Amino acid sequence: MRIAVVEEGIVTNIIEANMMYADNQKPCYDWTELREPYTDVEPLEHAKARYIVAAKAYRDAQEVAVITYNGNNYDYDYKARERLRVARQMLTDKIGATPINWTTADNTDVTLTIDDFAAINILAATRSNDLHVAYRTTKAQLEAATSIKELKQIYPLKG
Repeated sequence: MRIAVVEEGIVTNIIEANMMYADNQKPCYDWTELREPYTDVEPLEHAKARYIVAAKAYRDAQEVAVITYNGNNYDYDYKARERLRVARQMLTDKIGATPINWTTADNTDVTLTIDDFAAINILAATRSNDLHVAYRTTKAQLEAATSIKELKQIYPLKG
């Protein structure tokens, strides 16, 4: 299979490979899918897909970013979310449970109640919903774009 390696919208290399792959996060496309025998401009449909993937990756990264509550920062990656969920459930299940000590993202010890855990969860759920609404709006705009210039205006890629 011939693969086209695209960097900044320009085909930089054409290689033979058994399957598609990304070399250092560079988009690669099956050369036979390109509409012309040779082009130095990335096809619009490929660019749209690349921009949509970038917008989704940004959303996903922001969903696991630190949550700030009562002036403290709390980790909110997958592991931290599970720990928060288990601690909140423990406070719910244990009759007469007292608040528990928790270590924040910047290694400060704080005491949290079930209401604190609920507030952190509400902040995270609200942020997640806002991120998903923004992503869906951006994705619809990217899908409707008619040029690469328009894609760049809708969602400027960094890097």
